[in-house]
Amino acid sequence: MGAARRSGFSLVETVISGAVLALLAGAVLSATSAAVDRRQDAAIRARGVQLAHDLLGEIRRKAYRDPETTAADPIGPDDDEKSRSSFNDVDDYDGHEEDPVLDSSGVELPGFVGFARRTRVVLISTEDRLNPSPTDVGIKRVVVLVEYLGKPVAEVSGEFMLTTQGAWR
Repeated sequence: MGAARRSGFSLVETVISGAVLALLAGAVLSATSAAVDRRQDAAIRARGVQLAHDLLGEIRRKAYRDPETTAADPIGPDDDEKSRSSFNDVDDYDGHEEDPVLDSSGVELPGFVGFARRTRVVLISTEDRLNPSPTDVGIKRVVVLVEYLGKPVAEVSGEFMLTTQGAWR
């Protein structure tokens, strides 16, 4: 009489198949987690770009030079311009920092916790747009940097040019 043949899996086969399934499940979860992280990073970058463009749009509505003076003022806000709501020309935004992010009247923007904005303004010339110019020849570059939890997520810049009429384009 021969040995009775059993059908089914041995304990070793069951343990090995369980380990293989666990490895596959781990790989799937890791790939899914990475995709979610990438999607979240893209959403944060998009919100950062939105914040940068919003502030740059506000700056575009300001005068090229301080309307209250005739001489070229130094870059930066005047002594009486303590808050963004009092800024009246492009270069007043130089050195402006917001953490948390605010609207132009100083109210915190809802839904942007963890974001911060920093602005710098430099004079540039038509001959060398990469390096700052020591004098105002009619072109200012404004750069808005947006950070999320202390890490840069967006940087947007715009050039403001003084035209012959005294306005900018």
